[in-house]
Amino acid sequence: MAQPYTPDPAARTAALDRLRAEIVNRVYTLAKLREYESRKAKELAVEREAFEARTLEQREQLERAKHFTGTAERELRALALDYWNADPSEKQITTGVSIAIRKGVEYDADRALAWAKEKGMFLVPESLNAKALDKFLLTNESEISLKYSRTDAPTVTLATDLSAFLSPEPTAQETTV
Repeated sequence: MAQPYTPDPAARTAALDRLRAEIVNRVYTLAKLREYESRKAKELAVEREAFEARTLEQREQLERAKHFTGTAERELRALALDYWNADPSEKQITTGVSIAIRKGVEYDADRALAWAKEKGMFLVPESLNAKALDKFLLTNESEISLKYSRTDAPTVTLATDLSAFLSPEPTAQETTV
């Protein structure tokens, strides 16, 4: 790109003229590219705006569907827990709905942090690694100075694929296991 310096004034002037011509050419190319980029950005913005306008109703319908789906899942989980509380021997309530017993632990977080610092265990910089502590407490049978209790909590598991229920609509007898 850059021409070597030459002491001959005429050669130097010619070299500078060539460089200036190259610079002018590159400025023209850059101006055209910026103009093209700007035009494409505006076209895309217009297309995006049109797309947003065309899909507004579908996006609103999707948000409503998500809301109703979430409500239906919460209600189904509550009903399944009610059923299980009435009959704890039934863990598979129907196809797609089952109860799992999740084991957990409960402890005072501040005391657990103090205990972890004292023992030099279950710490991530200056805070408690609760997941690791929970796993330890669930699997360790030895006595430790931290006061905690183990818990068993029923949770409802819903199958991801419930398409088997879509046609024909099941009766109460068909949905029992």
